[in-house]
Amino acid sequence: TIRIGREMLCLPYAGFFLHISCLNRRLQAVRQLRVEWRLVTCDVLEAVVRHPTLRTLDLSLTDLSTVGPDLPARLAHSVEDLDMWNTELTTRQLEAVLNAATTSSTLRKLNLGNNNLSLVEPGLLARAVNRLEKVDIRHTLLTKEQVEAILSHSLVQTSLKTLVMGRVSGTVEQDLV
Repeated sequence: TIRIGREMLCLPYAGFFLHISCLNRRLQAVRQLRVEWRLVTCDVLEAVVRHPTLRTLDLSLTDLSTVGPDLPARLAHSVEDLDMWNTELTTRQLEAVLNAATTSSTLRKLNLGNNNLSLVEPGLLARAVNRLEKVDIRHTLLTKEQVEAILSHSLVQTSLKTLVMGRVSGTVEQDLV
């Protein structure tokens, strides 16, 4: 089944196969897309990147670990709201998405929750997070250094309105909290 709302298309995980041309021709008015597949092909993601009106993309629970790092980065450049919760992103993919977030003129909201951010360079994470309006990085194994970098950067420059973080490995400086 495909559920099409006024501006949203939901593709459930029921063995449904989306013909790529659908995203390019018939569904050009769709502004929100939720992919409910555990595995998604690069062709579908390429079509999503090229979609002219897509603003919100929810890839939660989709295994992206086998996709090259450039594709998640291009997704970050192409939408305003990107949900990549529990997508099994590698460190290289996460770094590519965060680098894209530092330069994207469209991305405003990013959910990287339930992905392992512990090996991401703290400065990169801080720059990306503080450039966005809403960020969810719960359950990402954040280090003390990463949290301190995010909070320190927010004292200098930030666009953040909402930041959701979970547990931290270590004790964060109280002056920053």
